[in-house]
Amino acid sequence: MIEKLIIKNIASYTDEGVELAGLKKINFIYGANGTGKTTISNYLADQSNDDYSYCHIVWQHNQPYQCLVYNKKFREENFKGSIKGVFTLGKSAKEDIEMIQAKQKELEDLEGKAKQQKKTLDDKKGSGGELDSLTGEFSDKIWQLAYRKYEQDFKPAFRGHIKNKKVFSLEVVRKYDQFIRELKDIKLDELQARAKTVFNDVSPQHINELITINFDEGIAIIENGIWQKRVIGKGDVDIAKLIQQLNMNDWVDKGREYLLESSNTCPFCQQDTVDDQFKKKLENYFDTEYKQNIDTIVQLYDRFEQYCNNLLSKLNSITQQETEYSDYFDKDIFSSYQLGLEAKLRNIGSAMVNKRTEPSRLISLETPSLVIYNMNQLIIKTNEKIKQHNDIVQNYEREKESLILDVWMYIISVNQSLIRSYIGKKNGLKKAIESIEEQLNNKRKAYSELKAEIKNLEKNITSVQPTVDEINRLLRNMGFENFQLVSAREQKNHYQIQRENGELATETLSEGEMTFITFLYFLQLAKGSVEKTDVSEKRILVIDDPISSLDSDVLFVVSTLLKDFIHDLRRQENKYPIKQLILLTHNIYFHKEVSYNGSGQETCKHTNFWVLKKQDKKTMLKAYKQINPIQTSYQLLWDELKDRDKLSSITLQNTMRRIIEYYFKVLGGFEDKNLISRFENYQDQQICRSLLSWINDGSHTIYDDLYISGLENTIGRYFEVFKQIFINEGHKKHFDMMLGINNKQDDPINISQEAITP
Repeated sequence: MIEKLIIKNIASYTDEGVELAGLKKINFIYGANGTGKTTISNYLADQSNDDYSYCHIVWQHNQPYQCLVYNKKFREENFKGSIKGVFTLGKSAKEDIEMIQAKQKELEDLEGKAKQQKKTLDDKKGSGGELDSLTGEFSDKIWQLAYRKYEQDFKPAFRGHIKNKKVFSLEVVRKYDQFIRELKDIKLDELQARAKTVFNDVSPQHINELITINFDEGIAIIENGIWQKRVIGKGDVDIAKLIQQLNMNDWVDKGREYLLESSNTCPFCQQDTVDDQFKKKLENYFDTEYKQNIDTIVQLYDRFEQYCNNLLSKLNSITQQETEYSDYFDKDIFSSYQLGLEAKLRNIGSAMVNKRTEPSRLISLETPSLVIYNMNQLIIKTNEKIKQHNDIVQNYEREKESLILDVWMYIISVNQSLIRSYIGKKNGLKKAIESIEEQLNNKRKAYSELKAEIKNLEKNITSVQPTVDEINRLLRNMGFENFQLVSAREQKNHYQIQRENGELATETLSEGEMTFITFLYFLQLAKGSVEKTDVSEKRILVIDDPISSLDSDVLFVVSTLLKDFIHDLRRQENKYPIKQLILLTHNIYFHKEVSYNGSGQETCKHTNFWVLKKQDKKTMLKAYKQINPIQTSYQLLWDELKDRDKLSSITLQNTMRRIIEYYFKVLGGFEDKNLISRFENYQDQQICRSLLSWINDGSHTIYDDLYISGLENTIGRYFEVFKQIFINEGHKKHFDMMLGINNKQDDPINISQEAITP
C-alpha cells in the first residue's frame, strides 16, 4: 500500500508541492473543482509519464501494487465502441475455485510471514534494530574511552576518522583486526612525550633551496672590447688629421646634430663656411663602422641596465620579504653585500653612459666578482641549513607515521575486551540476519511459484460473463431498463452497450447513464481483470469524482457500492484483491455519505482525511487525520446558531438556509411544497418560502422581497419558523440535539439517525 504521496512541479502544484503522508487503507480527499484532484489521479494512473518526474510514491515495505484509477480519462478510454471484458472467477468448477482460494490464502499467509521477517530485520526490536542499537552503544562508549579521553594528547593521530562516532568506531574495529595479533607493550607517558614533539601545532614543512646568483651575462657585457676601444671616424679623409690631432672627434660628431641640410651656416662659428663638399667629408669621416660601434655601445648599455634591474628585483625578494627560510638565512649580511653590489653596478652603469656620450674615450670596467662570490657563498651556506631542515622533515614524517600507529595500537590494547565483545555480538546478529534473509529469499521464490500456480488455475475457470450479469442486475435495480451490456459480436471477451431494440447505444447514452455504467464497469474491474491471469492480483483503487452527473438516488447507490469495498478493507480477511482506497471528490454530500460509518471509532483505525485548496493559484493541502472535516462543517452551522445573538441578520439567515438545504433536501429528500404547506399562517408560509427560494435560486445572495428587507426587525420570527420546520416534520429532537437542548418529551426522530448524525 502507498504510505506517502508527493506531488510537485505539475499543474497547480509548485516546487514546494504537497505531501500526503500517513496514508491509511481508506483515504478521503476533498477539494473543489480546480484544486488538483485530477492531477493526483492522473499521476497514479500513469506514474512513468515524464510530466510527473518530480512526483514520488513511497510504498509500504517497498512493495508496489497496480493502481486502478477511475476518473474522466478512464471513462473516455474505456467506452469507445466495444469495452474490454472483465474476467472474474466463474460460478462453476467449485473445486477449482476452492483450490484457487486456498492457494490465495496460502499466498497471503506467505506474504504475511515474509513481512514479519522483514519487520524482524528492520524493526527496532528485531535483529536489524538490535544490531543498530548494539553498534550505537559501542560507538558511544569507544568515543568516550578512546577519542575523548586521549583527544588532547593524540588528536592528530585520529584525524580523518572523527567526523562522527560511527566513523570512529568503524576505524577502531578495522585497527583491531589489523593489530590484535601483534600488540606490543607501549607506555602512555612515552607516547605523550613523543607526541609533544611530533604533534606540534605547527609541524615543519619542506623548504625549497635558494638559487645562487648567475652573473655570467653581466660579465660578458662588462668584458666586451668596445669599452676599451676609441670609437672615432675614418682616418683617410683629409679632415681626419685635424680632428684627431685636436682630439675633437666627439665634439665634431655632436655638432653634426645641429648642422642643417639646407643651410651653409657652421654650427660652431655661425659663419657661412659649410658647403656641400664639406658636408660630404663629414659624412665620409663618420662612416658605417663608426655608426655600428655607437649602436653596440647603446645596445650593451640597455642590456646591462635591464639585466641589473632584474637581478636587483630578485635579490630584493629575498631580503625584503619574510620567507620560510628566514630562520636559516643571515639577512643583514646579505643586505650589506647587496648594497655593495648595487654601488658597483651603478658605477659601471655611469661609466657606460660616459662612453655612450664620448665614444672616443677609453673606459675601464671592473666586474663585481668578489661581492657576487660572497653573496653566493652565503646562499650556499643557507642551502646547507635548508637541506638539513628538509632531512629532518623527511624523518619527521616517518616518525609521525610511527607514532600514529603506536597510538592506535595503544588504544586497541587498553580497550580490547570491549572491542572483542562488540565484534562477537555483532557477528552473532549478522548470522541471524543472514539466516532471515535466506529464509526471505526462499519465501520470495515460493511466492513466485504460488502466483504462477494461481495464474495457471485462473486461465481455466475465469469468465467475463459474471461481470455482464452483475452490471445488468445493478442497471435494472436502478431503473436503467432501456439498455444493457452484451458480449461483443466481433471481438472475443469484449462488451457492447445495447438498446432493447438491439441497436448499439454507446453514442446515444446520456452523461448520467454513461457515468453510471462506466462506474459499474470500474467496480467490476476492481474485483477482476481484463487479463485472465491477473484476477487475484493485489491493487490500489483510486476514484476521482464518480458522481459528477448523477442524481441523489444514484449517489446513494454509488456510495453503498463503495462502502462494500470500504467495509472489506477493514476486515482481517478480504474477499476482494484490494489493498487500499484513495477517493477524491468535490461533492460535499457524496463525501459525507460515503465516509460515514456507524461503527464509531473503529473507522479511525483505517481512515484518514485531507482537504485540497487553491490559494494564489497554488494547490495547498491540509491533513485532518481521522477527523472528518466535511462531517464537522454541518456541526459548525449549528454552533453558529448557538451564538445567534452575535451574528448579523444576513449571516444568520444564510446559516439557517444551509442547514435546511442539507438536512431536509439533500439527506431527507423533502419537497419545498410539503415543507411550506405545513404552516397555516400565511406570513409564516412566506418566511418559509423565502428560506427555500434562496436555496433553490442557488445564488446565495440577499433575496429581494418584503420579508428579507425587513429582516432586522423580524429575525426572531425567522428563527421560530426555522424551528417550526423541524417540529412540523417530526425532527424536533434533532433540532434540540444540535443546539444542545435537553428535552425528553419531544417526539422521536423519524429519519434514520445514521443518515443525519454528523
